[in-house]
Amino acid sequence: MMQENEIIGRTLGAVGGEGIALLGKLSESEKSELRVTLANFLVSAANENAGVTTGVEELPSGHDFKSILYKSAGPKTNRILTFAFKDAAVETVFPILGIALTIYAGKWGVATISQAGSVLKTLWSKLVVLKRPEDADAIDVINAIVRVRAQHVLGGLNGHPTSLELETNSGLSKDALVAALKTLRSRGVIEASSWGGQTDDMNQQGNHWKIKL
Repeated sequence: MMQENEIIGRTLGAVGGEGIALLGKLSESEKSELRVTLANFLVSAANENAGVTTGVEELPSGHDFKSILYKSAGPKTNRILTFAFKDAAVETVFPILGIALTIYAGKWGVATISQAGSVLKTLWSKLVVLKRPEDADAIDVINAIVRVRAQHVLGGLNGHPTSLELETNSGLSKDALVAALKTLRSRGVIEASSWGGQTDDMNQQGNHWKIKL
């Protein structure tokens, strides 16, 4: 279970050190926009039975977090919404969604966080069908893409990871990496931001990849 006030920490924290470092780079307004966008997505996913359920929890008296989602016609309360995922596999997808929104939008993207948030439902539907062990390599490549991209933006760069970087970061062999990239590209999860050689030559280690939003 995840409370709405835990969304940012749980999302970026799941990525490890890069996620925590990214959190430190966001302003309070950017954190708020990210939290609202992800929370609204979760509510929408719950309403559509897309692997998420919601509940209500009352925070201890004196807690300073104010719900952005809980609506009541009565007096103000400390109640907030909570979210649960139907299984562990679905739960592991949500941080990928959050980190992708962070590193491809706002100060590190061409759209605002709220604008990019409009495509989260489509990306979610493509990610939740990936399951271990059959899709293990594809999942590892997605995680490698967001990790390396996060490293880039933290270093002041705006480039996307190369196939060579993904091979190193994921620990996959070149052949396994190429096969996973082909699978993810055919499913519309990723796209090449630039080709290292001839267009559509998946074997080029200089190809650059990004999550497709």
